[in-house]
Amino acid sequence: MRHGVPEFFRTLSDQYEIVIFTREPSTYAMPIIDKMDSEGYIWYRLYRDFTRHEKGEYYKDLTNLNRDLRRVILLDTRADASKTHPENVVVAPKWDGKSMDFWLLDLIPFLQTLASTRTTDVRPILTSYQGTDIPSAFAENQKRLEAEMELRRAQQAQQAQLQASKPQLTPPAFGGAGGSVNPWRR
Repeated sequence: MRHGVPEFFRTLSDQYEIVIFTREPSTYAMPIIDKMDSEGYIWYRLYRDFTRHEKGEYYKDLTNLNRDLRRVILLDTRADASKTHPENVVVAPKWDGKSMDFWLLDLIPFLQTLASTRTTDVRPILTSYQGTDIPSAFAENQKRLEAEMELRRAQQAQQAQLQASKPQLTPPAFGGAGGSVNPWRR
């Protein structure tokens, strides 16, 4: 089993309806999914009989989920896993069965941010990340945004300090302590 699967399910189960959608027949996939989900975080299991078959290939038709596709994310190792809805696909690197990769765990912050921002349509966001390693690209975007925010805060602090250091002349008519500030009157 890929490293981090139980933690991935556990962490995201409060924010997502987790559904396993596989091209494999249930007789083959069921024991594997049982092992992956020993804690019961998976809501539904969809097997090969829920896929479409065309030209010798099985693919996942997301309309079979009966869910608003603006809110559906399909995590798969194949970019063409859903030929009808490629904008919903997040492509995970294929697991080699040996190495302890942390890709699933590294993807969690991206998915948590998507859920917490309550975006109305995930597809434009997913599309903007297509062709990238999402965990790495998202982490870089977060660093860039944090640097921009820090720069903005520094500029605002500098502006406030400049304003505070300027002498304030307020005419008596506007509640000031006095003194004429009319440049035409001497």
